[in-house]
Amino acid sequence: MIHSVYSLEQLALTKTTIHIYNENDFNDLLQGSPGFLRFILAEKWEPILKKKLTNLKLSLILQKKVIHLIRPLSNEIDEWKLDHFSIIEYSPLEPPIEYVWKGNGKIDRLKTAANYIQSENYDLPKRFRMACVYWFQEEAKQLWKKMPASTRKNLSTCSVHDFNCRWKCAVNDWIALIESETVDWRKDSFSRPISWYCQDSVIIQGNLLQQLSPQDHLDVLKNVMKENIPIRTISFCLSQLNAREFEDAFKSQPLQVYKALLTWPFYLQFQEMVDRIFEYFTQEDFLSFLRYVIYGKRIPNKFISTWILSHEVQSSRSCISFSEDSTLCLNIS
Repeated sequence: MIHSVYSLEQLALTKTTIHIYNENDFNDLLQGSPGFLRFILAEKWEPILKKKLTNLKLSLILQKKVIHLIRPLSNEIDEWKLDHFSIIEYSPLEPPIEYVWKGNGKIDRLKTAANYIQSENYDLPKRFRMACVYWFQEEAKQLWKKMPASTRKNLSTCSVHDFNCRWKCAVNDWIALIESETVDWRKDSFSRPISWYCQDSVIIQGNLLQQLSPQDHLDVLKNVMKENIPIRTISFCLSQLNAREFEDAFKSQPLQVYKALLTWPFYLQFQEMVDRIFEYFTQEDFLSFLRYVIYGKRIPNKFISTWILSHEVQSSRSCISFSEDSTLCLNIS
């Protein structure tokens, strides 16, 4: 499974960065922007961050490490917003989301959703939709009862134009289940197989997986990983596997596994496994992986070039060259 051992320094720096990110200065900056730190020039947010770090009396080395952590943490929030945008119709004018963080710098989506559902700062329909897609049955029932009849009617008549929009199908199925007063949702209460809903990047990280038997849980993860889903969702799936199951996934889908290991904060695991990359990679896999890394700027070129030159890449070497500044180039059409 994806299980990296984090140093006390890494855990402490992550906690410090999260604390700074949650302070009003950063929230105010984000509220006045498109909502994503990646769209804000560094000269706007770095002075705020450096001032706070100076007040904390951190050494220059530690200050640089915290600055480097801001990006992956902000990307984690950006991905949460993108995944939930259509569900809660996120607006910068609303109260900011109160994210619950894990020690490794990942958002605890289940606890964050639970907080959102319980908070009266947000509209009932949005809280209800969140309860549905996160598979909180009792909360969904309670919120449904609280909603006025007109609001219920609007939700009930919401058509699903895109039949692949799994979260909307889930909401409609939950409404039908609640109105039918079905006690156990497992008893043929949904219009699609459970594995179909789990292909949604939000639903699979909710409460649904935890309600399944161990074998059904594993089958769902295996089936979902074969689908065209975001890499961040694949990294979540890998984090749910034990060591043997992870090894099986690594052998059957090495390209997807290595891409997932490049996501925050699993890069430590990538460093541990990078020397095994040629055990299962074909030349096509290897070149595809290099494209993914280089064009996505996911790893410094210096690291990649040093790593490639220290390994036997065999026939793939003819497709790789380096410029005078050690920039990696792919000689492919």
